[in-house]
Amino acid sequence: MTSTRSTLFFSLAIVCLLVLLAARLMVDRATSESTSTNANTNASATNSQAVTGDPLVTVVPQDVRAGTPQPLSSDPQIGAAQPTVTIVEFGDFECEACAVMAEVFARLVVNYPNDVRVVWKDFPLPKEHLFSETAALAARCAQDQEAFWEYHDALFAQQKSFVQSPWLDIAESVGLDTSEFSSCLQTKEKKSLVVQGYFIARTFDLQETPAYYINGTLYTGSTTYEELNALVAAEIAKTTQ
Repeated sequence: MTSTRSTLFFSLAIVCLLVLLAARLMVDRATSESTSTNANTNASATNSQAVTGDPLVTVVPQDVRAGTPQPLSSDPQIGAAQPTVTIVEFGDFECEACAVMAEVFARLVVNYPNDVRVVWKDFPLPKEHLFSETAALAARCAQDQEAFWEYHDALFAQQKSFVQSPWLDIAESVGLDTSEFSSCLQTKEKKSLVVQGYFIARTFDLQETPAYYINGTLYTGSTTYEELNALVAAEIAKTTQ
């Protein structure tokens, strides 16, 4: 009798132990699944934040995806503080036609100091111009030292020497802190801004440089100062009618 009770007690103990083990496994599994779900959710949230915040992924601001390109606070700008005519240029520093237009735009800014403002957006085309992206990065590094336009002009003047990597020499010639400039260029610190300009151009289906908007109207290719001056004068005249 005692043996039978012992056997029964042992059997019940085994059953209870199995039940407890099964319950523990269920709890562990539920906890693991919950942790995994939370981890996935957090990872998704992190990835979402990365996509939202990373200018190399979402490079085109919402407010410039429709209509015409708008000046951004990060864009180099020169000319009138309250312009009648805004010229938004998408340029490539290795593009010969862009070099021609740089002189035309510079003359307009000088001749219409209270009316014309020029805004630069990077649109390097490295398939056609091997050094265009590096040149754009260098100019943006110069922008950090408030010398974008001086560097911009020097790049266009020295297009033929790009194969010799004149970036540091140009930085010295325009009076930059060369140590700071070199660090910026080597780390490609400004790549997000250059890529941003490129993808804004693609958003507007631009295919070539120079491409420029004069008060929202698109023009491409090089033209003479006289032709562009007539367009600008016509835009100014609209405001006085």
